[in-house]
Amino acid sequence: MPRLMMKSQHALARPVCRMVGYLQHRLWSDHGIQLSTQFQVYIAVVLSTLLNGCETWTQYQRHMKLVDQFHQRCLRKICKLSWTDTVANTDVLDLCSIFSVKAMIMHAQLRWAGHVVRMGPERIPNALMFGKLSSGKRSREGQQKRYKDVLHAILKSYGIAPQSFETTWIV
Repeated sequence: MPRLMMKSQHALARPVCRMVGYLQHRLWSDHGIQLSTQFQVYIAVVLSTLLNGCETWTQYQRHMKLVDQFHQRCLRKICKLSWTDTVANTDVLDLCSIFSVKAMIMHAQLRWAGHVVRMGPERIPNALMFGKLSSGKRSREGQQKRYKDVLHAILKSYGIAPQSFETTWIV
């Protein structure tokens, strides 16, 4: 991984880690505050910062795994569950009445894609999403995912044909 990428990831992780540390000390350790209030603060402060701009992320499985681990760790701290308590991740999500990070990101990306599709063809986001290169081709080696590839996978998981999505909305 390039050095610049590692620095930017650490720069983005610092504010979230600082927030979580402060909240753990002040809020999540306090037994006088209701769990519902703690979850609302977690969603409003931590998740909104963590998922800022997730509409345009290209999801790789390794990144999703790290974000999901962080999410589960925070939820377990709020619920005061130890790692020795054998509670499945899905049970933790049900206990907290919250969705998984992957589901939240997929929802945000579908919402953004619907917004872009309804834009005029002269708008830059629409041109970038549905435009094609006039020349050149992708290499044969291992390819990096494109946002369009991620969007097609999300559409297929919801039972929407990607071709109908593009042709139905384009004016």
